[in-house]
Amino acid sequence: ALDVSIRAQILDLFAELNQKLGIAYLFITHDLTVARAMSDEVLVMHEGKIVERGRTADVLDSPRSEAAQALVAAAPDLHRAIARRMQEQG
Repeated sequence: ALDVSIRAQILDLFAELNQKLGIAYLFITHDLTVARAMSDEVLVMHEGKIVERGRTADVLDSPRSEAAQALVAAAPDLHRAIARRMQEQG
């Protein structure tokens, strides 16, 4: 695993290459925060098959397939964690 600063530099490099040179790339990740920041479109795979495809925000905000719903539900969500913690503390 890469430390956070190195990871950020690499992601910035990908974004810069895309913007300046029009280079497209296939980025495979389970990190939905990175997927949201780095992509216009996502594909969700389950058991080696594509089960959902669409604009990143559409798929991650309103997943249709069971696999995409499970992926989004399993992903750490800072906003959700803070809200849950505040609710627990009253």
